[in-house]
Amino acid sequence: MVILSARKWSQALKNDILITVRKYKTAILIFGIFLLALLLRFLYFPQNIYFGFDQARDAFATLGILKGDLKIVGPPTGVEGLFHGPLYYYLYAPFYFLSKGDPAYAAGFLRVANALGVFLIFLVGKTIFDKKVGFLAAFFFAISFEQTQYALYFNHPSLAVLSVTLFYLGAALLFFKKNQWGLLLSLLGLGLSLQFEFVLIYLILILVILAIVFRKLIFKMELKIMLISLLGFLITVSSFILAEVIFNFRALTNLTSIAGGVGARADILNNIYLLLNRFVSDNIFSYDFGVTWALILSVVVFLVFLKNQNYRPKLIFLLIWILGGIIPYINNRSQTPLYYYSVGAGVGLLVLYSFFIGKAWEKAKVLALVLVLIPVVSNLSLIRQNNPGGVIPTINVQSGMLLSDEKQAVDYI
Repeated sequence: MVILSARKWSQALKNDILITVRKYKTAILIFGIFLLALLLRFLYFPQNIYFGFDQARDAFATLGILKGDLKIVGPPTGVEGLFHGPLYYYLYAPFYFLSKGDPAYAAGFLRVANALGVFLIFLVGKTIFDKKVGFLAAFFFAISFEQTQYALYFNHPSLAVLSVTLFYLGAALLFFKKNQWGLLLSLLGLGLSLQFEFVLIYLILILVILAIVFRKLIFKMELKIMLISLLGFLITVSSFILAEVIFNFRALTNLTSIAGGVGARADILNNIYLLLNRFVSDNIFSYDFGVTWALILSVVVFLVFLKNQNYRPKLIFLLIWILGGIIPYINNRSQTPLYYYSVGAGVGLLVLYSFFIGKAWEKAKVLALVLVLIPVVSNLSLIRQNNPGGVIPTINVQSGMLLSDEKQAVDYI
């Protein structure tokens, strides 16, 4: 009797566990992917924390806030009189306070924040296509070399990965799910993106383009939601508004003069090719002998699916997302364009690639598994080669300025 009761109890426990797993399998799986993302971002931590001039400047600004010197402008941009937002100073502040000035806490926060993008991209994939695409996109985000580099990049643009993804998540909810609150998410994502990297002002143009392209999907919205969304945007950019009033509209004047002076000739096609090549190599396929062919094949497959009217609006949405990241480089004449001006654009490519794999799975499961394995091998190889030394030189020109080495130098002195 005792043995039978124990067996019944054991079987009942197993059944309860199975029921619980089935009920929460989505949450369990996405949380597992999040843990994988954390693992890859905290590899070699804290030895690979980069701490150069910009990081020291921001640390002093953050410590000043803790002493009561509040900031209404962030660090300067490459244009005189224009500044990024100060929000990330305030996000760093609690970690500098808890660590008593040790940058490692704030650097760890950025890695966790980037890993949280797993949840956002899952929602994007699920909203545009289905849950399967959402899981695949989240997995590829977790292992993406590009995203691990943003996680290691101890500077304000790294946080824009989340805000840009939020911007497109809101747009996807608005156009494909008829969810009016998508407008609020999109405008919050826009405002936060301006805080983290001012060049992301190009997202205003993207919003206009999306509204024109998907005008047939736009429906009558409640005035209350529109006003709340506008208020949310104004709150996120309130520091810019306050700074403009205090400094006599200095930034607006500079923006006007820049717009009037645009016209320098640049190799636009070369910039487009360079950026698309980088998106592919840092997210999907990194081997020199095949990056261009992988890009060409992706374009061909994209055009094939574009013929399907059911997929066309969604694919056009992703195309605008990916190519939108090229806008800041159109007038660029540098041989090595700044890496992070396209922050967040590569996320759209991960969603698109996940869609391709989902369709391949329906026809040829072996091919789909190979397409999953290629980014795994490629990204893990890049992470192993590059991440022990921190961020790559195309992000920070002065490579090798690691906090661990600097501490050893101070201890030696």
